[in-house]
Amino acid sequence: MPISILWDPHRSVASVAGTLEVSTVEEFRTYMDSLSAGPPGRLHVDLGGVTFLDSSGLRELVRLKRRLDGAGSTLSVGGASAQVRRLFEQTGLDGAIDLRDAPLGIDADPAPS
Repeated sequence: MPISILWDPHRSVASVAGTLEVSTVEEFRTYMDSLSAGPPGRLHVDLGGVTFLDSSGLRELVRLKRRLDGAGSTLSVGGASAQVRRLFEQTGLDGAIDLRDAPLGIDADPAPS
């Protein structure tokens, strides 16, 4: 699972590609834990390159949100395909996680939509 990371002084952007599911979630967790270990800030996860997301991927995003909330940081998720967005909506997670339509990059608006 390719993950590219960009930083600026106020946030990190993790662009994920491929599948985020049971066989790749541990790799995703390792990357996200290293990003969330720093000082409080914003973490944007861009799912624009994700072709498949299962319940283990959703669970990991919820775990990441809880970890960031506890550290005084925030999580935004953007760029999800229609299929991935439907999964968020069907599980009610679209109301629990800051889910944005557009891909998130360093130049994206940092304020919640």
